[in-house]
Amino acid sequence: MNRIPLPANETERLNMIQSMKVLKDKADKELQNIVEFCSDFFEVPIALITVLHADMQEFLAKKGLKDDSTTREAAFCSHAIMQSDVFEVIDAHQDIRFSQNPFVVGDPHIVFYAGKPLLIEQKAIGTLCLLDNKPRKLTEKETALLSVLAAKVEYYLEQKERNIRLLELMDHYHAELLRNQESRDKLMQVLAAISHDAIGPVRSINQLMQFQLESKDALPEELIVEMSQALHSSEDMLREMIDWGKMEYAAATDNNGAFLSEVMKELQDELKMDFIKKGNTLEMQTPSKDVMYSKMKLKFILRNLLHNANKFSNNSTIRLTSRSANDTLEIRIQDEGAGMDAKKLLGLNANSQTDSTLGSIGEKGNGIGLPLSFQFARELKGSLLFESELGKGTVAVIKLPI
Repeated sequence: MNRIPLPANETERLNMIQSMKVLKDKADKELQNIVEFCSDFFEVPIALITVLHADMQEFLAKKGLKDDSTTREAAFCSHAIMQSDVFEVIDAHQDIRFSQNPFVVGDPHIVFYAGKPLLIEQKAIGTLCLLDNKPRKLTEKETALLSVLAAKVEYYLEQKERNIRLLELMDHYHAELLRNQESRDKLMQVLAAISHDAIGPVRSINQLMQFQLESKDALPEELIVEMSQALHSSEDMLREMIDWGKMEYAAATDNNGAFLSEVMKELQDELKMDFIKKGNTLEMQTPSKDVMYSKMKLKFILRNLLHNANKFSNNSTIRLTSRSANDTLEIRIQDEGAGMDAKKLLGLNANSQTDSTLGSIGEKGNGIGLPLSFQFARELKGSLLFESELGKGTVAVIKLPI
């Protein structure tokens, strides 16, 4: 077995891997779904998403292997990242570079390999690869599809990395934003730059989807649906982050108040089509005591909670009610959806559950809306709490001072 080659930008490549927080998540369901799809579609026993460190090959997601890593010297992917296109080994026994590889002469007896480098800012951090224990060659269509799937992995990693860094930015700048106009201006510039960066991948995937839909050999429908859902999730993330930025920017001088009834009416109009698509009915009870709050914050909270209730429900009724007692207004949003178990409910109420969960028809979220809703409830001197029972639905309870 020959010694591995090194890319010309090896130092920069390793620095990129070291800086990416998203690579620390070793149980990502989205990535696992992709390797499961690859194994089934390409009919191979092994499919992997790999990251190549200085001396180790790590598996972010795997199908068909027990180990979580290998030495880099034994990794076929070390050769794959030397080029930008799909790297293919038809029969490892006939290739001098791999004929004595321990994974060729021993378990799992690799014969065929095809890997597409994953490029983040033009640096190959690893691959999406397929392995088989018999010789084969990908067709032109299969090679193209492997490239499309690798692009999906790249896009997903970039978006998740942005979400992580956005949440860190929010924590870092929040205190200063309330005190210092200069800091508010700086964060608005950061948000504008991030929003611009996020639009590029969204546009690229949208163009790819349109091309594939119009081409003779269209992508599998389930993959197109996944990509479409990713676009909607990105759109929601951008809208929420822009709303948050506007609210933080205006925090020191925000006198734009609104009555609860006014906010409810606006949301009923805005969300009407979303509820119709899911076959859900939105019932809103006129508040017995109408109170004025910051319009931007109250509307963000209610919109996010109603969006989630709709997301996890089908052909059912979602109710928004309110009541006042002593010096407190209690707003309740109740659905008849999937509900959640006690462990997840505990994490949600502790505001530690930030992973997005698929909706009743596979809708994707971005994990940002709820942390912001908790934050805005506190800023309104109130609280947000969830009640839920698995299989019976969820109630979001917002308590605000009168």
